[in-house]
Amino acid sequence: MMKVLATDETTATAASTYNDVLGGAPISRLFDRSVQLSAAYTANHESTSGTCTGANCGLDHTQNVVTTSLQFQTRPFVLPSWMILC
Repeated sequence: MMKVLATDETTATAASTYNDVLGGAPISRLFDRSVQLSAAYTANHESTSGTCTGANCGLDHTQNVVTTSLQFQTRPFVLPSWMILC
């Protein structure tokens, strides 16, 4: 499954344009009834243009994020009857 979101916003105060493009893809694999491995990748590219003034004007940058997850579920732990408080 691929997630893509693109936005283009213009601020009225500085007459600048901020362009953001986001994309990502997750993957998941079930190895056993109780073990699952997941990974996801997300990219975010941001750029500015226009007549803004400041330290961050006209800068482009890309952020890449990779996340992994290992999930497991153990068998239920049953307490002995002498440990159960009534």
